[in-house]
Amino acid sequence: MKKGIRFCFFGIYTPGYARNRVFLKGLRQNGVSVVEIRLDAGTRWRYFKLAWRLFKMRRSYDVIVAAFPSPTAAIVARLVSRKFLVVDEFYSMYDAVVNDRKEISRWHPRALKLLVLDWLSLLCADLIITDTAEHKKYWALWLWANSKKMEVVHIGAEIPKLAANQPSSEDGRLVVHFHGSYVPLQGVEAIVAAAALLKNDNRFAFRLIGDGQDFERAMVIAETAGIKKELEIIRRIDYGTLLNYISAADIVLGIFGTSEKAKRVIPNKVYEGAAAGKPIVTMDSRAIREVFSPSKDILVTEPTPEALAEALKRLVGDPQFRHALGAAALATAKKYSPQCVAEKLYTIVEQKIK
Repeated sequence: MKKGIRFCFFGIYTPGYARNRVFLKGLRQNGVSVVEIRLDAGTRWRYFKLAWRLFKMRRSYDVIVAAFPSPTAAIVARLVSRKFLVVDEFYSMYDAVVNDRKEISRWHPRALKLLVLDWLSLLCADLIITDTAEHKKYWALWLWANSKKMEVVHIGAEIPKLAANQPSSEDGRLVVHFHGSYVPLQGVEAIVAAAALLKNDNRFAFRLIGDGQDFERAMVIAETAGIKKELEIIRRIDYGTLLNYISAADIVLGIFGTSEKAKRVIPNKVYEGAAAGKPIVTMDSRAIREVFSPSKDILVTEPTPEALAEALKRLVGDPQFRHALGAAALATAKKYSPQCVAEKLYTIVEQKIK
């Protein structure tokens, strides 16, 4: 059914990034008119060019969505247009760089810049959307932030057209799969340490896909434990290939970080594993319980190698529980398909602009 409100996705966002991909695909599936005004992050004079395009195309849209990463795009959109502005505050750039990744100190000039950009984007928005209620609480604590204009729209994932129960590895071991950026939030070091604890258990095969700041530290743990050659390490792949790897997995891992940010998110990989009908193990948090029910459609643990190792042994030792968990995860994922997620976004916008 065709929807009347026309959307403009705006900024330096990557259309293929899970958050943006779900919104764009879902809105179009719902018959919503969507125009995209975007440039790559490395484009020279990008924000001046984006501002001009936004002004030039002003008759083509009713609502602007400052897509993730949103802060500067939101500020530019507000300077150029008075149209209804949705800002996707997927996460705080300041919090990610300073508190979670600890790339720079809080007094570094870049940190102050990120803080100001995050804050101004909150003030510019007519509607702020967050991916979890825990993130909404975080943003509501900011100076002059208006919690009444904040709404939660969970991430969701596409349901792949792939067999949910492909065979395990060739030697009969269960494939334990992780994909993501190697940043502290992910807790990859805990995953590798858990694999080390299970190195004498021949029922598991670990596959790690991704790269990032913690990659070398994770490899040192693997080398020290003598398991580096036992791990399947893949640095970078495209999205289509990733879906094939998820489909071929027996167990999908979420995150096991210990930062405050880790406690506020439901990572893309959890939705993606659920959409493929896989049993998922991830750290317990208030955020994860917003969508999933522990021991019903997901298995949660403390973010330690010991707890993760015990959870994996439970799954391998109970095939019936493992398969039931995957089936229930798929049923939950269907409630967060792109079409469902975008429908919620559209309904919120429609109510706000009346």
